[in-house]
Amino acid sequence: HGRDEVERLQRWQLREALAWQVEQMTLQQRIRGVVAERVAEQRAAAVEKCIQDRLEGELRRLTFLHARASSELEEELHAEDERLRRDLADHEARVEKVRHQLREAEAHESVLLDGLRVELQDARLVSDELLRRSGDGAPRRGVGISGPAASPDFAALVA
Repeated sequence: HGRDEVERLQRWQLREALAWQVEQMTLQQRIRGVVAERVAEQRAAAVEKCIQDRLEGELRRLTFLHARASSELEEELHAEDERLRRDLADHEARVEKVRHQLREAEAHESVLLDGLRVELQDARLVSDELLRRSGDGAPRRGVGISGPAASPDFAALVA
């Protein structure tokens, strides 16, 4: 009977040892799982940090490029504005020069018309004097003003 007791005790010890080993293996698996989760979290955090750093760097680069492009565009617009202002000033100067030339031409034309009026009056006086000397004082055909100067438009122009 003592032998049964020893076998039972050995089986109990064996079961306890197996249970302890199963418990240890379960704990090791849990620890590995927790470690694996922590490693995965750390890797994800590292990847996220890397992506965030890259995005921030790209944002800084794009901000710089935007600022530089804005500055260059501002300079180009300023230069174009200055060029347009110079062109406008040149155009206004040419317009004023043409206006001045037009005023001079109008004044010259007025002087010429005044001279033609005087010459026409002198010609009428000479014509009237010639008619008076020719005899009866009545205008004769073919004597006096003829050609373009005889048109009513010309007479209205010089009147």
